[in-house]
Amino acid sequence: MAFIKKYNLHYAWIVLVAAMVLNVVSRADQSSFGVFIDPLVDQFGWKRGDISFAYSLAFLIGLPAVALMGWAGDRYGARQLMVIASLFIGVGTVLLGTVKELWQFYLYYSLFVGSVGHAAFSVLLPVIMTRWFHRHMGVTLGLYWAAQGLGPVIFAPLFRWQIETQGWQNAFQTIGIVMGVILVVFSLFIFNAPKDKGLKPYGAEDIPEPQAGAAKAARPPVKVREILRQRIVWQLAGSIMSVASRTR
Repeated sequence: MAFIKKYNLHYAWIVLVAAMVLNVVSRADQSSFGVFIDPLVDQFGWKRGDISFAYSLAFLIGLPAVALMGWAGDRYGARQLMVIASLFIGVGTVLLGTVKELWQFYLYYSLFVGSVGHAAFSVLLPVIMTRWFHRHMGVTLGLYWAAQGLGPVIFAPLFRWQIETQGWQNAFQTIGIVMGVILVVFSLFIFNAPKDKGLKPYGAEDIPEPQAGAAKAARPPVKVREILRQRIVWQLAGSIMSVASRTR
């Protein structure tokens, strides 16, 4: 890119910006779930608790989906999976505008959008950040996770406005198409590791070259599936889900 060459910008910062956008947009439906409830109650007379169960169901399905995406990321690469997940989220959101039965809402939201689609981004992006940065790792992850809080601020009022002006069916379809395009485009800026672009991680030039003996003894990079075997990871995921369900 001419911009990168002109300002001598390391590609790691492009990856960070793309990851922040993906982090926010991939959670748009989830962070604005409450906005969808009233229109569905008015249209179909469904109980609020029955509609909200889709949110909980997405978390339950998301647990094995995260493990599966972690394994698939190691095997096939993150970029391909995120493009597929983008299509799941986009198509699933469009299909939400066609629901007539409650089970359809559960299927499209819980499986397409809330679990399979979201799982790829939630597990793969933080791992990719650690591969691209050796320096400023704290700032990088801080910016990445801080971006997540922008979701409700941006999308809840936007979705509410679209529902009020277009109707909930058209709003879902418009949102799905726009989100799908954004997610696919920004997923294409993501590379699994710096070596895929012939680069070193940002800040790696500050690390002295290891001696031959030390290089042989160096531990290989930790893979996603090895991280997911750790009990603390699942305990942390459970606590986050518990907090999210209480603050919904």
